Amino acid sequence: MPILFDEDVKDAMAAAVKKGTSALGSIFKDCPEDDFEFRPSFRIQRVEFGDGLLRHSIAAGEDISSQEVTVPNPAWGTLPDDVFQALCPGKKLTKTMKTRRFKTSIEFVISKLSGVVGLHIEKTDYQHIVGKKHVKRKRKHVDAFGFGGFFGEDDEQSDEKPEWNIPGLDNISSRVTLCTTALEIDNVAANEESNMLEITFKNPPRVYAQTSKIKDGEITYAEVSPGSGDAEVRPASSSDGPTAASLGRELLGLSASTSKMKIYFLGAWDDTDMFGEDGEGKTCLDELNTYLAELKTLDQANVKKRQARADLQKRRHEQAGRSSKDLPTDSFAKKAIEEFGLDVSDDTGYFDALSLEEEWKTWYEFRKEAETQTAHGSRDEEGEEEEEEDDFEEEDEAEYYESERFHDKFQRQLRSSFQKGLVRAGLSPHKAEAASMGLFLESVDIVTDGGPDPRTCTAEVRIFSAVGSPKMVRIQHEHHARARMSFCEEHAYIKAQIYEIDPTSGTFQVADDLCGNRGEFAIFDMDCHHRTGQYTNTLAAASDGQKLIAAIFGQKPAGQALLDNRSAFRVLMLAAGACAHPFTEMHYMDFSPLAYVDVKYAVKAKTKKDHKTKAENDQTKNMTKQDEE
Repeated sequence: MPILFDEDVKDAMAAAVKKGTSALGSIFKDCPEDDFEFRPSFRIQRVEFGDGLLRHSIAAGEDISSQEVTVPNPAWGTLPDDVFQALCPGKKLTKTMKTRRFKTSIEFVISKLSGVVGLHIEKTDYQHIVGKKHVKRKRKHVDAFGFGGFFGEDDEQSDEKPEWNIPGLDNISSRVTLCTTALEIDNVAANEESNMLEITFKNPPRVYAQTSKIKDGEITYAEVSPGSGDAEVRPASSSDGPTAASLGRELLGLSASTSKMKIYFLGAWDDTDMFGEDGEGKTCLDELNTYLAELKTLDQANVKKRQARADLQKRRHEQAGRSSKDLPTDSFAKKAIEEFGLDVSDDTGYFDALSLEEEWKTWYEFRKEAETQTAHGSRDEEGEEEEEEDDFEEEDEAEYYESERFHDKFQRQLRSSFQKGLVRAGLSPHKAEAASMGLFLESVDIVTDGGPDPRTCTAEVRIFSAVGSPKMVRIQHEHHARARMSFCEEHAYIKAQIYEIDPTSGTFQVADDLCGNRGEFAIFDMDCHHRTGQYTNTLAAASDGQKLIAAIFGQKPAGQALLDNRSAFRVLMLAAGACAHPFTEMHYMDFSPLAYVDVKYAVKAKTKKDHKTKAENDQTKNMTKQDEE
């Protein structure tokens, strides 16, 4: 899991609060929270459902009503004897073990980044592996500069002990989650003597059952609805085994008529573990209370924002129907249009009549500051002989990439690529040039480590709207490639965010509809698997690319688009440096971002080289040469 900073965690939790119950549908695919800090889980002895009189309970552990079976021992061949003895004192590690066919484990899980809490119930059917034996996992031979070894070692050369595996072991468990959003909790009461928490919900929780498991081990879930089968309670030890479908129907029958559950945790309330931490029940109560307090604070802030936005909407609608010709001569909107050549014409441009004067003031001042910084950097270079990268000694290469000279040159590359990409997409040269002047390089970081090619290239750019709309698009581009002793690590991404003025604070913020939908998109993503060396490329949905283009060139009538989907992605990538040095020195094993767009949209190239990174490099050199001339 990537490192999350406090601000990232707060943003994720705030987004979860805004999404409400819609967060339930995406929790299993969008938020793989593996860290205990963000996904604390607590072992449960049993859980009781019901309002008043006890209706039903589910207990953890072996189902003594099921038959006893002999199965391969998963610990055999994987745990050293001394480790096994420490974990299971007095027991002997054997190749097989006896157990009841059915076993249940229950956890109460708090998914903090998703704003979701619930019971995670896993029922195991050991009958599925009865008669199967341990097998050695064969290691694949990897050729030169392999990902399994630096020299592509085979099994005989390697000192690594083979791993053991039991066929079918990954498919013996059925998993079901009974969950709801944390803010649906109405009350939490503790019974310390019983090591129990009684949780009352405002509405019945929802049920999600395991549907499949894909090759990399990721489990997929689907919501269980009343129409998916019999929702009556079924015994866990039925002859057909505890399938996910039957477990889902069982929990659905319980959740539909109850809003209260009693959770009994393992151990005692005052228990402490080997690290001195509190017992399961006490720790769960503390975690739950702290988390709910944080969510309620975020929810209250969200309510205030909704009210403030509603008040602003009233002011906006009061000026609906005006045009750019109605603007006062001393207004910031008028200044922005005239000074920066914003296109507000009816034919090719756009003017947002609902934008407020304070929004234009912030936008104008921010753009003016960017213009001043760029002009200052250019003046610093006047009268000095321009030094190219080749003029620097190898040890000074890092200094060159950190210089104002390189920063200014790289920005000119981005503007030139962006402008020419717009012209190729069909925009007039005049409009393309005006739009390119709204592109500003926020930062660029090149890490070389003395190698022939860069190790990491990172750039962030801002593109101000080229029409009468006080918005901005921020694009982040990174490509990292590093050869280590036994494998190569490589990834690349191009991400974008739509920024708009928040009139309540007077600052640029990521566009947010206060319903959990933010204006941020992963345009392109490439990842190399560190073991197999296989590359995976992904591209954003066409609608995401069009939203970004609309933020720069204005919203067009329904059914119309300024650029086709391929051109939209290409100009955004060009603006981020996909065709600029030194990004072009990075080695893409399969496709560069630009080539991947062409392949994705089935563009027939004139020559085979059109789909190669070398062609993009040659294009960059020609464009750089033209810029210098």
